[in-house]
Formats: sequence, C-alpha cells, structure tokens
Amino acid sequence: MFSSRPVAPSAIPITGKNRRAFESPRALTANEIKELVQKFVKSAVIAQKAGFTGVQLHGAFGYLINQFLSSKMNHRTDDYGGSIENRMRFLTDIYQGIRETCGPKFPISLKLSLTDIDVTGFTQRQFEMVIKKMATLGIDMIEIAGDDYENSQIGFSGQVHFINQLVNVPIALSGGFRHISAMEEALGRQDASLIGVCTPMAFMTDMPNQILRSRYQPFVLPLSTGSNWLDDKLKSIIVTSYCEEQIRRIAEGKQPKLYRNAWLSMLAGIQLHGIKGLKPRRAQ
Repeated sequence: MFSSRPVAPSAIPITGKNRRAFESPRALTANEIKELVQKFVKSAVIAQKAGFTGVQLHGAFGYLINQFLSSKMNHRTDDYGGSIENRMRFLTDIYQGIRETCGPKFPISLKLSLTDIDVTGFTQRQFEMVIKKMATLGIDMIEIAGDDYENSQIGFSGQVHFINQLVNVPIALSGGFRHISAMEEALGRQDASLIGVCTPMAFMTDMPNQILRSRYQPFVLPLSTGSNWLDDKLKSIIVTSYCEEQIRRIAEGKQPKLYRNAWLSMLAGIQLHGIKGLKPRRAQ
C-alpha cells in the first residue's frame, strides 16, 4: 500500500498539504507503463471472474491515471506525455485492454473530478477532450465528482450540466448528496443521468432501497475526537478508516457498526494497515 520509492509519470514530488506523506517518486519506464496497463487489465479480469458486474477506472484526485492526464505531473517526452492525446494514452490503453479482454458487454466506467481541473496542468478543455474521447471509444458511464453539490464553491451544477449535454454517455454525479431533494434537482436539471453515493453506503448499505421506498432520512456520521480542531485536521483519515472498517465487517457477513468515537476508527485503521494507515492515501 505504501512504498519507500513510489513511481509516477515523471519524477516530480507531490506538492500541497499532503506532500510530506509521500516519498519523491521515480519516473516509470515505457516498459513499466505497459506492464501497469496489463496489471489493470488483469485486475478487471479477476473482478469479472469473481462475479462483479463491472469496473471503474479511477482518473481523479491525483491517483496514477490522473497524474498522466496532468501536464503539471507528467513531463514525459515519449508517447505518454506532451499533448493531451499522448497524456491520455495510459487511460485509453487500459480501457481498450479491458474491453478486448472482458468483452463488449462488461460495463466499464471512468471517474473524473472537477476539482482536478487546473489551468496549469489539466484544463477545462482538456477535461472535456478526455470525456469525448472515452465516449467515442465506448465507455459505458462517466462519473463526475465535485466538491459538494448541495453547497458548491466551484459551480458544480453548471459545469456538469454542460458535460451531460456534451456526450451521449450516462453521466453520474458524486459529491455531497445528502438530501433526496438535491438528487431530484440534479436529475431534473439534466445535470446527470445517475447519482453516485459513496461514504453513506459503508454504514447504510440499503440506502438506495430506502430512497426508492421513501424511508430515507439524511444522516451525518457523528464521528468526533472531542476536538473541533482535530476533527477538521483529521477528517479524511477518520472517515477513510471508519469506512474501511465497516466494509471489512460487511465482507465478513457482519452489520456495520455506528459509533461516535473517532479515535476508534483510527485505531481500526492502524490494526488494518499499521501506523502507516494514518497517512493520507492520495495527493489531494
């Protein structure tokens, strides 16, 4: 999970608030990139054989696919760098490899985030070019994440409304959906075709059925360390550790466990990953 010498498109250290959590990477060789593409494909094959009905390629939040897309993190001069067409090659190679191996009826989706748009690395136009390219290749769905649909600081609704008109591919939205009224508003405005839910599914596994049966009530995780300052600083670690613990319980046939003590969730993270489990998992 954690590497003392991570790899990246280019040997560019991560910047920002999480920079100290990651070692400086080395640049991948062209052969290593091809090997990684095959590992993505193999993972999809394993998922298909295990009975999963589709896979998603995570191209958001500073993860590897996203790093290839951004000229800020990708300074390569070969077939995987330079123009946006080259920078999306890693993504398209993975997609086409999975499609060829798993077949035309195996659903494949892509996740992108509006928060990754950056005039110095991954512009709005380039973001749209990736979406159009993947639609042309036959992607089954594109999930667009944002900051918080119900209280957006980046114009979430307006941007995704345009994207939804851009391609003839189902667009899903995720990010801050807590109320049915907001979900209905997003669908009614034709901002998207689907609503994505993440964190609540770790402790409310029947949430979609509750919504469809008009039994759903908005719920916010009550996790707290007892300090507002610590809660704000450790929010990502607290929530991630809690969700991992609940997903593990579900996998073991147990019910999710609701509690308020955030220190318990971080302890669960340490038990699962060791002390490094408290480090940030992504660049953003």
